[in-house]
Amino acid sequence: MKRLARKGASGDSTWSYDEIVKSFDNEIVVEAYRGDLMFLLKDNKGNFGYLVLGWGSCSWCDAAMACETVEDATKLRDELYSSIVWMGNDLEVAQERILYKDWEGTFLDRKLVKNFIEQVVKL
Repeated sequence: MKRLARKGASGDSTWSYDEIVKSFDNEIVVEAYRGDLMFLLKDNKGNFGYLVLGWGSCSWCDAAMACETVEDATKLRDELYSSIVWMGNDLEVAQERILYKDWEGTFLDRKLVKNFIEQVVKL
């Protein structure tokens, strides 16, 4: 994984989820945003995985905004990385797993899920 820059590469006082996910050093194949973030990632061995994360509007309810040090951001990055659902290196299998996953039982916005699935299926 790439080392996180001190206090956000953009010069902001916090780290963004984009910065954190980009530090995984995986290819971001699909990214969907609508109040939450959904990523389809591909690692350097060709394995596909998806990551879903929510965020808040303040440091009390948003983990990235609460990070005060590089160590905090690195710990969050490692926790997010460990929550990636890896599906192997067959794109069609990954597409099917995402298409047929029971997204109804999640907290995610239906339009976000629909957008994410449509982008993944088009690959």
